[in-house]
Amino acid sequence: GKAVGPYFDETPLKDSLGATLEQLQIDGDVNARLHLDIPLDGSLVTAKGDVNLRNNSLFIKPLDSTLKNLNGKFSFINGDLKSEPMTANWFNQPLNLDFSTTEGAKAFLVNVGMNASWQPSHTGLLPKAVNDAVSGSVPWDGKVAIELPYHGNASYKVDINGDLKNVSSDLPSPVDKKAGEP
Repeated sequence: GKAVGPYFDETPLKDSLGATLEQLQIDGDVNARLHLDIPLDGSLVTAKGDVNLRNNSLFIKPLDSTLKNLNGKFSFINGDLKSEPMTANWFNQPLNLDFSTTEGAKAFLVNVGMNASWQPSHTGLLPKAVNDAVSGSVPWDGKVAIELPYHGNASYKVDINGDLKNVSSDLPSPVDKKAGEP
């Protein structure tokens, strides 16, 4: 897994796929199939194939966070990647996700879709007092769009939607709430 990013740094895909794999670092054994089409007429080489992930981890450098137990498959043609539905654990909770990447004229584009139903008290993110005062689950979905310009700084657009109806809170007003209330 860790050798994938440095490999692409030595190819014409360094500024696109290589830059992405610097930000999204896979760890663990990776099973991949690679097909190289090398035209003899001087045309560009095409690299395509499939990558299978089984209980891998994915370090998301901009978030300083790691997806664990990542399972699924994605295919690629040069820097354009597309995953099938994948599963992982993030913040101690199950996560469903998919992603695609596109080599644009001025930037490398990454799109990620996510959905889950999390128990906030099990994420390990809340202060103890808050953690002890909340219970229930939050079904949510999200989309992340990342633009990695070939020259310049990355930009991110994040949309998250969740339903707190099944969460109860014993915190003081105005955040006290019984499960079933909006």
